[in-house]
Amino acid sequence: MASKEDDITTHMVRAGGSFGRRLQNDYLVEAAWIAKRIDVPVKLLWSREDDIAHDPSAPAEPLG
Repeated sequence: MASKEDDITTHMVRAGGSFGRRLQNDYLVEAAWIAKRIDVPVKLLWSREDDIAHDPSAPAEPLG
């Protein structure tokens, strides 16, 4: 992306039961892509199901 670092503002709350999920930056990349595409600031919220499905440190399905 051709954005300047000074043009980007990120507000992250590293609290709650993320169990290490906030250590990944895939949601930041998605928010930046959407904001660049529609040319306005965005607030990205994943559903619980999407957040769990994208968690690299835990399986998306229970182990049987």
